[in-house]
Amino acid sequence: MKKFQRFACLALIGLSAAPLCSCSSLKASAVASSRFLEHRNELKPDTKHSPFLGNWTSPAAATIFEKRRSLYIAPLSLSYLRPMKRELAKSENTEVQRLAEACKLVGYVGTRFTDAFENSHAPRYKLVAKPDKNSLTLELALVELNPNPFAGGVLRTAINAIAVPGVDSVLAKGLKANIAIEGKVVDSATRKTLFEFADNQENKSALIFSINDFSSYGQARQAIDEWATETEELLRTPADKKVPTSSAFVFMPWH
Repeated sequence: MKKFQRFACLALIGLSAAPLCSCSSLKASAVASSRFLEHRNELKPDTKHSPFLGNWTSPAAATIFEKRRSLYIAPLSLSYLRPMKRELAKSENTEVQRLAEACKLVGYVGTRFTDAFENSHAPRYKLVAKPDKNSLTLELALVELNPNPFAGGVLRTAINAIAVPGVDSVLAKGLKANIAIEGKVVDSATRKTLFEFADNQENKSALIFSINDFSSYGQARQAIDEWATETEELLRTPADKKVPTSSAFVFMPWH
């Protein structure tokens, strides 16, 4: 009987919290920008065009973007990576383990971003092996990386199972993993920065369950996949058209 009462209580909490789970509340919040970005104090949302939480664009960007037809993707920088700050993540991972995984993500980011540009259905830029006077350079930095806590995945899956999917974003937000990235597009010839962006992603709310919730860096890789696709689309999309942001939900367990 007591177990049933506890179950019913959690369910009622979940249902009462469900109306709070608007699309905006399911999204991760922006994190403080690092010194990697020159215009970090000028970043702002661009809901009519960009999927990223923070954006800055130079007045000269449109003109130079039109002149350039090649792109160099620089290796992901780990120089601005902050220490783990989520307590449950710290309890299940050492800093040495996390840094080793961050090093693996350098190669993963390079592969996924390269794939996104090379396999675009409407490619605008040809990738080059090194920057030249006719290219743009895409620079990326990893700012935050808090791995998935296994206990957090179990709890959030249980909450979604007894309540409404999405309620875990309200009740168990502190148990989520997160990854935050910053990027800038630079004119290779002049080294002038044309565009800067920043984004942060946490575990998505699962309609059933997500295998990424039980893999220490599954959430990070999923976010990188989405950022690669979004960045490629954003750099070829006119400023008056919207590039949609990724869904806050996971609809299939293996995604």
